[in-house]
Amino acid sequence: RTHMWAVTLAATTLAAASAYVDADTSREFDSKRDVRAWSTHEVQLWLRSIGFPEYVSAFAASDVDGSALLQLTLEKLESELLIVAAEHRLIIEMELGELKLRHGLLSSAAAAAHRWAHPAADDWSKQDVRAFLEAQGFQRFLRRFADVDGHKLLALSKEQLRQRLDVAPNVLESNDAAFELLDAQLDYLRERSAGATARLKGEL
Repeated sequence: RTHMWAVTLAATTLAAASAYVDADTSREFDSKRDVRAWSTHEVQLWLRSIGFPEYVSAFAASDVDGSALLQLTLEKLESELLIVAAEHRLIIEMELGELKLRHGLLSSAAAAAHRWAHPAADDWSKQDVRAFLEAQGFQRFLRRFADVDGHKLLALSKEQLRQRLDVAPNVLESNDAAFELLDAQLDYLRERSAGATARLKGEL
């Protein structure tokens, strides 16, 4: 099966997360405390960690703590927190689903629905990989990845990725920039897939 909209959303998520870099808050923030007991400050740290520092003030004004965070829906993100950008609401909802999944706060049915809607990259088809590259603006490299599915994409070494992008010293700076960006994004996708695999093993 293909999940074109989910792949595009994954690409948007990566762009949002990479746009915000804070020396004190990493992309990995995830308090070990029960999310339901999170303070408003912890919620704001989480929000920053997923790439949305611009919404911290809105969450603070609404006193969103852990309990309130878990109750947020797409509708509430728009009507109560006034997040206008639809793609941002979708990303926050997806990240919230991931948070609930990591902390065991989803029922079996809800967890299965979340995994179906937001598949790990190693489950992507070749068409999904193509959609991901297109969403990232890498159309000029599509032919070089025509034989690559999600599993193969995540298995690419740095050297293999350089070869796919035809990156060589002093040749094309744009290709080198594309390598740096795609390499960083693949690291994130590998990490997300590894986390999904670990969760599945824990459930067996």
